Amino acid sequence: NGHLFQYVACPHYFAEILTYVSFFILLDMNSPPYLHFAKSLSRTSDLFDTLVLISQYKHYALLVWVSTNLMISSYKNDIWYRQTFGSEYPKTRRRIIPFLW
Repeated sequence: NGHLFQYVACPHYFAEILTYVSFFILLDMNSPPYLHFAKSLSRTSDLFDTLVLISQYKHYALLVWVSTNLMISSYKNDIWYRQTFGSEYPKTRRRIIPFLW
């Protein structure tokens, strides 16, 4: 009980998702420094374009993967909490995102 545990069953999962969202935002997805080096080495623009495409989508994939995994885990944790604690478990407590889900 206390702090974010008043609102969600798994606040540590929520904090981890926020951490990955902040990494996602902080990364400069349009011009990572290593791609400028790759462009100077590449002989064709096709290779560079492929590297840019891969670098952009891996960040999306990582964020989606981590968020999905933690949401599934929080769903299962919430079910366990409700079965274990029954009527003592707060009915207004959400699974992972305060006031939403």
